[in-house]
Amino acid sequence: MRPSTIRWAVLAAGLTLAAAMPGPGAHAQSAVAATPATAAAAPLDGARTWRYAVNWGPAALAELSVTLTEGLGETVMSGDGQGAGLLLLFSDFELSQTGRYGPEGPREFTASSRVGDKRTNRRVTFAPGQTPVTETLAAPADDNEPRSPIPEGALIGAVDPMFPILSAMRKLDAGGDCAGDHRVYTGRSAFQMTLRDLGPEVLTADRDWTFSGPAHRCSVSLARIGGFRLKSNWWDQDEADVTRDIWFAALPGGTAPVRMQIEWPLGYAVGRIDLR
Repeated sequence: MRPSTIRWAVLAAGLTLAAAMPGPGAHAQSAVAATPATAAAAPLDGARTWRYAVNWGPAALAELSVTLTEGLGETVMSGDGQGAGLLLLFSDFELSQTGRYGPEGPREFTASSRVGDKRTNRRVTFAPGQTPVTETLAAPADDNEPRSPIPEGALIGAVDPMFPILSAMRKLDAGGDCAGDHRVYTGRSAFQMTLRDLGPEVLTADRDWTFSGPAHRCSVSLARIGGFRLKSNWWDQDEADVTRDIWFAALPGGTAPVRMQIEWPLGYAVGRIDLR
């Protein structure tokens, strides 16, 4: 498996992230999730942080963390990740993403990454009923490679890649299911993300530091809209060949993802919550 394939599988299985979970070689950004604020006047002191380890089989690939903070009329969710273990033998990467949300929905999404010596930094602003506005603060030279067009008007009503997963979390907190259909814009690419509820399961801890117990399983599927690189590589996979699943569970403070898995014909990667 090529290093780039491993790297994007790591991003897909992690960051609760899963949300923009692109298939291997898709060259889209990965994801985190968030939802509108519910406590308009509360102080910003209710932060919750989750940490995850991402593995390819027995080999460690990445370490990830996600923090959710609510108050002052705004919800903020941030995620950070970096390569570890096997991945460092091929290349190293760092990833940071933050979503800001008000009662009206997404306000701002920022994403920065470093893969080797290539750095990317973008900011996207959202407003109800308008097309999101992207500001590219830094990008590598190959960022200008030809990409598939995004149809006119397709981004109106879009959300950032962090939004759908925490939206599912809130629905589960309220006694509902995790199903949902979202048009997602990363600042570079756009796709339709569909979450399908697969019902309750009992997870068995396959590591002595991760979660075991009642959980709720949700599948994630993507359909590309535009903004993806036109260049095709042998390691690219058709969306029909990629399976993504997220397991949510009740933790102190509310529902959170406890396991994420992406599987394709060349292998699979798993992100597990680290409860140590």
